[in-house]
Formats: sequence, C-alpha cells, structure tokens
Amino acid sequence: MLTKNPLNRTLAEGLRKVGFRKWYERELLSSHAHMLLAFLCVIALMASMEAFHGGNIGEKLTDVPAHAVAIAGLVS
Repeated sequence: MLTKNPLNRTLAEGLRKVGFRKWYERELLSSHAHMLLAFLCVIALMASMEAFHGGNIGEKLTDVPAHAVAIAGLVS
C-alpha cells in the first residue's frame, strides 16, 4: 500500500515520481546535512567539556545545558 504523504514515500515510488538522479541528489544532500550537524555537535560537545573542566560550581552548572544541547543534536 503506497502512502500519499510526499515526505514518507517508499523507495520505488520516489524513484518513479522524481527519477533516480533527483532522488539520489536529495538523499545525498540530506546525508551531508546530517553529517555536518553531527560534526558541529561533536565540536560543541568538546568545547563545552573544555569549559566544564576548569571553573567553579556556578560556571559548571551553566555549562550543563550546553552539554544537553550538543548531545541532543548528536542523538537526533
């Protein structure tokens, strides 16, 4: 059963509708966007860990949200 949602198409339906070249281009761009997001989140996580290493308890508590945002970006 094929779905009507254009964002949730099956592979065969997507290839038939837009052609292999456009489908592959979209998949490649999406993959690169996910890779860039993961890379930026790793950099943010390393930076927040470095800031967390030296500092008093107040500064460490303000760095916790930065850790959470970076980890959430990596997980998603």
